[in-house]
Amino acid sequence: MALAGASGHIGQEVLRALAMRHDVVALTRSPARARVGDPELPVRWRHCDFLARSDLAAALTGVRFLVYLVHARLPSARLDQLRSDDLDLLLADTFAGAAAHHGVEQIVCLQGPRRCDGSRSADRGPRGDVVEALAAHGVPVTVLHAGLIVAPGGTMLRLLRDTVVRLPLVPVPGWASHRRQPIAATDVARAVDYCLGNTATHHGRFSIGGPELMDVPQLLSRVAEAFGRRPRIVTLRSLPAPLYAIALRCVSPASHPALVRAFVDDLSCDSIADDNPVQRFLQQPPATPLRDALGAGATAPVRDREALRRTLRREDDAWLRKARTVRSIQRYRCPPDRNARWLAETYFRWLSRLLRPFVVCETDPDEGSVSIMLRFPRLRLLELSLAPDHSGPDRRLYFITGGVLAARRPGSRGRMEFRDVAHGRYTIVAIHDYEPLLPWNLYHLTQAVAHGLVMRAFRRRVEGRRAAELES
Repeated sequence: MALAGASGHIGQEVLRALAMRHDVVALTRSPARARVGDPELPVRWRHCDFLARSDLAAALTGVRFLVYLVHARLPSARLDQLRSDDLDLLLADTFAGAAAHHGVEQIVCLQGPRRCDGSRSADRGPRGDVVEALAAHGVPVTVLHAGLIVAPGGTMLRLLRDTVVRLPLVPVPGWASHRRQPIAATDVARAVDYCLGNTATHHGRFSIGGPELMDVPQLLSRVAEAFGRRPRIVTLRSLPAPLYAIALRCVSPASHPALVRAFVDDLSCDSIADDNPVQRFLQQPPATPLRDALGAGATAPVRDREALRRTLRREDDAWLRKARTVRSIQRYRCPPDRNARWLAETYFRWLSRLLRPFVVCETDPDEGSVSIMLRFPRLRLLELSLAPDHSGPDRRLYFITGGVLAARRPGSRGRMEFRDVAHGRYTIVAIHDYEPLLPWNLYHLTQAVAHGLVMRAFRRRVEGRRAAELES
């Protein structure tokens, strides 16, 4: 089996549990983690680009089960021009396509809580889009929904810790007085192991939680007690969600904005596990109490692992700075009955009109490749070579093979793609591993800004055409 996202806090706990029972390949985007590995575990570590199908093809060959714990809260390039939700969607589609191609029998993924307000709103939105993308290529998907996962050093636990440690007076919105069911990462690992190869869980969604129910003030009190603090927790009836999110960002600036948004969104209704086979399995033996889960982070082995994680993170950051790559991802909703091929052709025609009379996009009618040319003087800015073996109606892939704006180093994998995802509901336009020739600071202030403006203008164009066709 393969575990994608093995270097995360939750991934580490799941990996340690599964390694005792399965032959595990741990997939990571971190070259430092893949190099160091984990001498305590019988695990094969493999570094791969999660958005390169060739890398995933090698990683998933011979794999029966895939545990998907990937999230987009760490930088993937020196400059990321994207929203984390869009990157999550593209990652899920890439993994699902590779899994289907190589005969993976089951994907088990972990998602946020499935709300208990009757709307099942967790089935839609960014989390629902990821699940839809994972299931779009035909591999059976098992979804585990969990609220607060208590993992030693985990990002959610750090957010709560910062709140109770740094504030003598902790505000809680009045609308956040709903029940939580925090669960230890070790119990999440038990749930994953239960689902692997279990056909009864194929194509199913299962909410899981720990043995205790509590509201947010009680949760904060438990966390404060674990860290030796006794702040005063005050309920503010008129504290709006956007203001509360800003306050959390100020208290815990190291927490990713997407994490803070997810935490605030999940406070608006109950987040508890319903009666299902996976939850019943976790009750025999009983799941780990919150006090024990919080105390697990204070052990010496865990502190040593956290120190190693910080060292490896610094090494990865240095590697990204040296690589000088750019990643750009935008999500579009095409007009009815349109696909990625249509969007690619429309984009290059529209770009020629937008930048006239300075720039023209010339398409080779035989090969389908595109040259973005400066008219006067006649100069090739970028050369995009179509990859016919990786292109079709639902995907157009171009490799960046030349032009004065691209630094072509040996082994460079710069590429631009247009891809339909989630059964064609969205089309992603993405640039991967692009290496600009301009000095980095100059690129950041000029070409990167221009690219962002161009893509926003194209979004307005596509959305306008979609709206017009839906109305007609």
